Amino acid sequence: LNHAVSLGTMRDRINELPAALLGRVEVSLADLFARILDSGEMSPSAFDGYFLEYETLLQSWLSCCHLRADSDQNAAQQSQASFIAAEWSGCILKILCFEASKSFACSLIDSYYDERIQTPDNDDHGALDEIKSQLSQMRDEAGLESLSHRLLVMRFGGGHHSSALTSTFFHLSSRLVELMNLYCVALQWHKEIIDRKNYAANEPISNISDVA
Repeated sequence: LNHAVSLGTMRDRINELPAALLGRVEVSLADLFARILDSGEMSPSAFDGYFLEYETLLQSWLSCCHLRADSDQNAAQQSQASFIAAEWSGCILKILCFEASKSFACSLIDSYYDERIQTPDNDDHGALDEIKSQLSQMRDEAGLESLSHRLLVMRFGGGHHSSALTSTFFHLSSRLVELMNLYCVALQWHKEIIDRKNYAANEPISNISDVA
């Protein structure tokens, strides 16, 4: 039966499943970080929700890694710690680098919206909303440069405007600060997850039962 074509195809699909699931988790992580940056939310209750979502994604990602290790002898030889260090950290770095690349385009849009409040009849507003929608759906560098150039022409194509330049620089600086803050928050989340696991591992069984 193992040599049957249908079973062989099914086995191949099953072997490909962990990698596909890992990709979905990483897309969800990128969406989470983008939502945090775009929300401007700073309340502790909101970040408690973000932390729970982050922890769920991390646990799901580790489960997918274990599934992949079961079907990959090379991966099985790696420890869980090396998975986190090499792959999860690399995933976070990739997402943050992309968000940094997006920062210029986002700052131009935010600067444009500042002016939009003052000049509500500007003809570029419809095009700006379209570009903002496209930017929110981007998950890689493809198309980002051309979209940023289009925004740059819209914002400064008519000549030098000191107020527009000042506003853009302000929003760019703010976005980068928020990005660095998100990186620090992610480190704190990791510490809390590790501390909780260490506490649970060292907690006497009787005490755990009492809590339950």
